[in-house]
Parts: sequence; structure tokens; C-alpha cells
Amino acid sequence: MNEIYYLMEHGTLRKKDGTIQFDDGRQARLLPVERVKELHVFGEIDVSKKCLELLGRKGIIVHWYSFYGRYVGSYHPSERSSSGTMTLLQSRFYEDMALRTTISHAIIEASYKQMIRLLKEHAHRLHPRRLLEFERAFQLEKGTPPELFLQEAALRQRYYRLLDDLFRVTPLRFEKRTRRPPGNEVNALMSFANTMLYQLVLSELMTSKLDPGIGFLHATNDRQYSLQLDLAELFKPYLVDGFIFKLIQQKTLQKEDFEWHESACYLNPLGRKKFLHLWREQFKQTVYHNQLKRYVPYRELIRLEIYALQQHFNGKAYQPLTGFEWP
Repeated sequence: MNEIYYLMEHGTLRKKDGTIQFDDGRQARLLPVERVKELHVFGEIDVSKKCLELLGRKGIIVHWYSFYGRYVGSYHPSERSSSGTMTLLQSRFYEDMALRTTISHAIIEASYKQMIRLLKEHAHRLHPRRLLEFERAFQLEKGTPPELFLQEAALRQRYYRLLDDLFRVTPLRFEKRTRRPPGNEVNALMSFANTMLYQLVLSELMTSKLDPGIGFLHATNDRQYSLQLDLAELFKPYLVDGFIFKLIQQKTLQKEDFEWHESACYLNPLGRKKFLHLWREQFKQTVYHNQLKRYVPYRELIRLEIYALQQHFNGKAYQPLTGFEWP
């Protein structure tokens, strides 16, 4: 089984005896390349050229983060399983405004349903009228993907106001969404969890036939992988917001797991380590998939979503997040 490794300490990464070795100055440990799916590097690490060559040959993706956990960039194999035919199809669906709008609309609709599901799961903690108003207010107007994107942003702001109500019963408060920089502990958690979700989606895209740079709801540009952001929207309510609420409600993460740098709040090294352990465990959980007739890990749901989008380009209507129900 391929595994994810989080390298939190400073050290060196070298090729040794046909595999890779991480040395943090206290101990050197081998990471068997046949079992490594991806590496997430948080410490200051020196990497040898031979090590990078080996990682590339084995198809191992490396994601790099700053001291405070911000995403810096990724190293991925030069040889991908991309398909010229699929890239042309994906490009056509992006350039045709009607086709692109259909996909954008489906993503927003599915994301909204996940928001409602999470809120209703904790409806006893919310004011019934406010939840009902949020549910009744949702109605996507016709428009181009950029116009739909603005509607989605307004929807998310209303959703965040209800999240604030939800977090009123927890030891740490949400208040409002603040990103750059995160203004409190909940926002720090949300930003970090979103970052980890983005890179998880990117890793799956890198092993697919799709081009991560061609998105639909999020405009394609030279600065980021737009499709990564599109697909992450589908999973944020349950795998990020719901996960964070559980961690804080159960006091798994508390104030001492955070630190402040000027006006910005971040998880401290111990807090990140605790979070990443629980984050990895979350994606080992399974859910029964009615179409596949078997239990699948949460991570595989992302792979299935990518496959569903590929099928859409080949003529099968795209219906996000179908075939299963979150437990």
C-alpha cells in the first residue's frame, strides 16, 4: 500500500541502496520507494540530485511548504499519464462557454448540497430560521462561469456566517473567514486544511489523464492549477469544515497548538504534527459506494471524481459526488 510521508524536521534526503534516506541529524531512516506515494516537506531539507531522479522515476510527488505551512510548490515526474486527446477535449469544454458553464454549475450545486448536509447534521446547534433562510436563498442565476464564481463566493459568505453560529459552542471561535493572514485559530486550521486538500487533489490529478491547469469554475491562468481548486470545492464542507469542527469540539486541538506571528495565527510545529496525523487517518476511512458495490477510502472518492469528469468529456453527463453518502 502506497503511503504519504510528512517530513516535519530539518535534515537531508538522499538516495541510498536503491531507496531514499531521510536524516534529521539524530537518526537516519529509510523510506522504501515502493511504498511511498508522496512526500510533504515542512522542514528545511537538502535534497540530492540522485534522490530527485529516483523520486521522478518512481512517480513520487513532493510537495513543499514554508515554515508556517504555506504551500510553496511541487516536484512531480516529468513523465505523466496525460493524454493529448483528453487535453484537447478538456480544452474544448473550457473554450465553449456553454459547456464550461454546465460544469461550473454542477460544481457549485454539489458544493452547496455538501454545505447543507454539514449544517443539517448540526442543526440542533443552529437557529432554525437562519438555516431555513440559507436553504431557501440558494438559487443560481444564469450567467457565465465568472458570474457563477461571484455567486458561489456570495453563497460561501452566507455559509460562513452559519459556521460562525456553529463554532459558538466550541472552545475556539470562527467569527469570519480571514485568509491572508489567518486571523484566529479556526481560520489558521481552515487555511492549512484547505492547503492540504489542494495538494491531495493535485497529486491525484498528476496521475490522471486530465490537465490540472485547465479549470472551469476557477479561471485558467499561469499562477495556479485551476482544476485542483474546482474539485477541492466539492470536498471542502465535509473533509475540511466538518473535520475541523470535530477537532475543536473534541478539544483535540487547543490554543497551545497555535502561535502568532505579528497579526497572523498559525499552527505551531506540534500542532501541525497532531493535525497531519489525524488528517492522514481521516483519509483511511471508507464509505460504501453503491455503483462500485464496495467500500472505498475517502481519497479514492477524489480519484473517482476525476474519472467522472473524464467520462463527461467523452459524452457521459457529469454528476458530482454520486454513488455514495457520507456516513
